[in-house]
Amino acid sequence: MTSSPAHNDNAEKLEGAEYAVQTLYEGRPKCSCCKNWVEDFPKDLHVKVESQPEVKRKALVVRMRRNHDGGEGDGEPLALDSIVVQSSSLKATLSELFEGYEGITPSLKKVVFRSPFRPFYYRWKHFGHILDRQKRHDPTAAAYTQLLYNILSNNFGSTIAEIDDHASHGVITHSQLWALFEPGTRVIAKEGHDERFFVVDGFNYQPATGSVRVQVKFIDWNGDRFGYSKGIISIPPYLGTHVINNLSVYPAGFTNSSRRQRSGRSLGATNSRVFVAFTMRPTPEWHVSRAE
Repeated sequence: MTSSPAHNDNAEKLEGAEYAVQTLYEGRPKCSCCKNWVEDFPKDLHVKVESQPEVKRKALVVRMRRNHDGGEGDGEPLALDSIVVQSSSLKATLSELFEGYEGITPSLKKVVFRSPFRPFYYRWKHFGHILDRQKRHDPTAAAYTQLLYNILSNNFGSTIAEIDDHASHGVITHSQLWALFEPGTRVIAKEGHDERFFVVDGFNYQPATGSVRVQVKFIDWNGDRFGYSKGIISIPPYLGTHVINNLSVYPAGFTNSSRRQRSGRSLGATNSRVFVAFTMRPTPEWHVSRAE
């Protein structure tokens, strides 16, 4: 017996008409080709650890992951994956530390920093200065700051020392290149006998080729007004150490004229101010002149 057209119309009107939400959960699989959706909450699931009150009370939550490749953790079974900052005191400290650093907002309710924690390397000396000041004038804030400082120092303190040693000798390894290119750093790119000035806008390694891509921005002219344009400068892979100011792009603080002044100083001390003026003709040729 078939349903009448009127009966089918009523069924269609009722479908989706109820003002409610039906939640389904992924249940135990019945086959390998599709998910088994069920109405009952799975009994084998547990409350997320970070949602538990005793965890939320902690100033920091340190997440350790299994070290599958043995690289980042130097052969240790576990490696530091990320740090969740929950302390309001630490958030205030980090707001000072990362003032002007694009992409980091420590005032958010949930603040997470992920390995390899490069922003902390770029501001490491400033971080130490803040901690020293807090120890003198705000011991309570210093106690929270010291927690984070110790965790990070144990994680990459030896890396910082190695990078600074290389940089003080004017060389760098390929795996350490990221340390040269903090966003906002003024850099020089070589093309033939010419040198052009840019500002670092980003940095990443290319796993497929082993090369490095430095995203840069520069002042451009569109025939009507000046503005920023963006580009990419690549550094091919190499073995061992490489002289920094022989790279295709390098920080302005590593010019030959400034190297004598930099002798014995760490990489973090090389970001001296360089003022440049850019002009562009209707050809690909760039002309860079140093402002007086």
